[in-house]
Amino acid sequence: MFGPMSAVVMRTVPLMLLTSAASLFTFFRRIGGNMGYAFVASQVEHRAVFHRARLVDHVTPYDPATSQALDGLTGRLAGGGLPPGIAEDSAIKLLDGTVNRHAAMMAYNDVFWLMGMLFILTIPCLMFLSKGSGGSVQARKR
Repeated sequence: MFGPMSAVVMRTVPLMLLTSAASLFTFFRRIGGNMGYAFVASQVEHRAVFHRARLVDHVTPYDPATSQALDGLTGRLAGGGLPPGIAEDSAIKLLDGTVNRHAAMMAYNDVFWLMGMLFILTIPCLMFLSKGSGGSVQARKR
């Protein structure tokens, strides 16, 4: 992505200003990348908290599927040699870890979808690119 973007930006710059333009381009690309990374990281965290809250609403002791899963995990852990109290606590921790993993996966799916939509929205911007000289540096020196 950065190669074509750099070529598009640099082909319209006069040769005398190419070094300065490359420096500014790199500077703004890094600032934009860092801001984008911070945005994505905050959205992943925000969406993970949101999805965890939604998933936890369905994981209750009164839900038959949750009770069955906890009983199965407790039985397997107790069969593996853990005392019953520790097996039950470990089963709850395993279920909590599963909920956290699912919430994280759903958060990454949300952010991936958002990035895809932002990409699709930038496609019309390609129409605004000028053809420029399109020549090589040698052609630009003439």
